[in-house]
Amino acid sequence: MALNEGEEWEWEPPSEDFVAGMGTGATKEATRWAYKGYLLEHAHAFRAISPQKTGRPRKGQYEDIDCRRAFATWHFVQSNIPEELRAGLTNRNLIGTMQSIQNALEQHMLEHDRKLFPIGEAAIESSISRGKSKLEISAGWNSKVCEKLMSTLSQTTS
Repeated sequence: MALNEGEEWEWEPPSEDFVAGMGTGATKEATRWAYKGYLLEHAHAFRAISPQKTGRPRKGQYEDIDCRRAFATWHFVQSNIPEELRAGLTNRNLIGTMQSIQNALEQHMLEHDRKLFPIGEAAIESSISRGKSKLEISAGWNSKVCEKLMSTLSQTTS
């Protein structure tokens, strides 16, 4: 195809999925994969030049004090109380038990574990209730979320 003398011409704009270096014989799938790689490289470059978030790092989904208290209580119930007796357990009774265990083992505990069940704090019961709902702990003290956390915990600590 040739242009006549004096005839105007212009470059055809590249298509939306144009990838430099992909020839005209490339399949649509090859072009698509090359374009996705191109977008991925640009996303990494954009993240590298974007400003870093300031402030302290945010806690994970299950790392707040409510979930830690509920998880510790769940672990105690799973380890020490038969399944047929779990339905009658109340948070208040378990808090008393956990506080007495904490007091007995205080010398051997890490500093942040000593504060899980402080004596005299009235909000512990509601804290455990919030943690139970986040960790999806049922009335019979069963939880798929806690079981999954326990399996990942044993993988990271052994």
